[in-house]
Amino acid sequence: MAAPPFSFDTRRDYIIWLGTECVGFVFVFSAIYFIIYVGFLGWLIGNEVIHEESRLRDIELGSLEAGETIQFQEV
Repeated sequence: MAAPPFSFDTRRDYIIWLGTECVGFVFVFSAIYFIIYVGFLGWLIGNEVIHEESRLRDIELGSLEAGETIQFQEV
């Protein structure tokens, strides 16, 4: 036999269902954010302009030889 409406059991079941829905939404949106973040980092690391700027900075600081300015490495 079903519990009468608005009984303690019904409210408890609704609260449990609502909590699981909230946890599910947080998990899904966190996963989407993580995927976008990892994709952005992959794009940022593979960006040619950033590689060239960091190479020029290293040359100015003396970390790389001056002859390496002409050579561009394929990433």
